[in-house]
Amino acid sequence: MRAETYELTISTPGFGDYKVTVQLGVGQSRSIDAILSLAAQSTVVEVVTGSGAIDQSSARLGANITARELAEMPVNGRTYSLLALTAPGATNTTDGAFDKIRFNGKATEENKFAYDGVDASAVFDAAPGWLTVSGSQFRLQNSVETVQEFRVDSALYPAEYGTGTGGQVNLVSKSGGNQFHGAVFEYLRNDRLDARNFFDAADKSKLRMNQFGANLGGPVVKNKLFFFGSSEVLRQRAGLNVLETVPSLSARARAAPEIQPLLSAFPLGFQSTSNPDVDVAQRAAVS
Repeated sequence: MRAETYELTISTPGFGDYKVTVQLGVGQSRSIDAILSLAAQSTVVEVVTGSGAIDQSSARLGANITARELAEMPVNGRTYSLLALTAPGATNTTDGAFDKIRFNGKATEENKFAYDGVDASAVFDAAPGWLTVSGSQFRLQNSVETVQEFRVDSALYPAEYGTGTGGQVNLVSKSGGNQFHGAVFEYLRNDRLDARNFFDAADKSKLRMNQFGANLGGPVVKNKLFFFGSSEVLRQRAGLNVLETVPSLSARARAAPEIQPLLSAFPLGFQSTSNPDVDVAQRAAVS
C-alpha cells in the first residue's frame, strides 16, 4: 500500500450529495462521518482531508514519512533511516541507521521491520535490528530512490504488529505505472569546496565522495504488469588526521644502534610534551 488519494461520494434522493477526498498513507485508516443536508435543488458538499489528519482509529504514536519528505528533506549520506527520528520517542545511538535507533528506550534488537508487508527483520543475522537498510555497509541495497514511503510506530501500536516490542517500521517500495518515469542523479563532496580543518596539517584532508545512480519505471503490459528498477553507486576516498606521540629527538639520540632502524619508522614530532622522551606527531591517513 502506498499513499493514494481516494474519493467517496454518498447520495440519496432529497438530499445533497456528500463527497469526501482523503489521502491515506501506509498503515493508516480513517473514519468518515457523512452529514447529508436537505436540498430542493442539486447540492454538493465536498470535503478534502490530507494524510496529516488525526487518525482516530488507534492510539498508536508514530509518523508517516511521505515521498515528498524522502525526496526533499536533507539526510546525511542519503541514509533515509534518519527520518525515523521524526517519530515520538526515537533517539539516535550512533550513525542513524535503522539498527542504531531506539524507540522509547527499548533495545535496537527489539525493533520490527516489514518491507512491502513482508517481515524484513534479522535478514543478515539473528539480531532483529539487522535490516536490508541498516548499517552503512548495507545502505545501498535499499536506495532512497526505491522507497515510496514508510511508517514508524513507536508506541501503543495495535496487537497486529505483535512480534516486536520496540519500534515498528513498515516500508513501501516504489513501483511502475502506465507511463515511463525515470531519474538520473549525483551527489558529491570534495575537499576543494571545503575550508581547512582545524586539525589539518600543511595539506587539507582528502575527501572525494560521489554518490550517483538512476532509476526507471513503466509498463510491461498496460493496466496489468509494471516494472521499476534502480541502481546507486557510492565511491569515496577520505583522509583522517591522526595525532600520536612518537620518540623525541633526544630519545632517538640516546637509543642503542640496534633499535635505530625501528625509530626511523616513526615520523618526526612537531610539538614537544611534558615528557622529554616523546613528541606529538601528525599524519594524514587516506581510506
